Amino acid sequence: NVLGAGEERILGARQAGMGLNSSTLVNVFSTSSNQAVGAFMENPALGLYYSTLVLSGGINMISGVAAIPLSKKKYGGTIGLNINYFGNNLYDEKKAGLNYSLKLAEYISVGAQLDILNFRQSAPYGNKTFATFELGVFARPFKELSVGAHIYNPLKLEIDDLYQERIPTVLKI
Repeated sequence: NVLGAGEERILGARQAGMGLNSSTLVNVFSTSSNQAVGAFMENPALGLYYSTLVLSGGINMISGVAAIPLSKKKYGGTIGLNINYFGNNLYDEKKAGLNYSLKLAEYISVGAQLDILNFRQSAPYGNKTFATFELGVFARPFKELSVGAHIYNPLKLEIDDLYQERIPTVLKI
């Protein structure tokens, strides 16, 4: 999910079908959208997502995600991994993230992720690599109610100082 213009990339059919709602969905793709949700997963899971943008000159989105609960205990944690690719042969964005989520109580959890981002551009622009992080919180006080909040890149990393281009900070609730 390198958010070049602040938009969110679709990761999974369920997210796409729910209007990009992703901060409160309990599934393996939560390892990319709100890491805190992973603490509510009960079984290990893998997910793959692929899409091609129509009329875009071969721009592809490919994502692979994994989540592994570390304990069957009531307040166990979950470790997650996600790898995302967006682009074509002239420009692409790659993101690899490793995250951990933990239940603080029966109905609330927190999560954090370390990200490595890479932008590859055709000559003469070259490649750039950055490290950033994400934080999330998730609560499910009732089975019918879920609330989530997530922040991506609170560092406001600068891509290019000449044009003052930055990787955006994105807050979702």
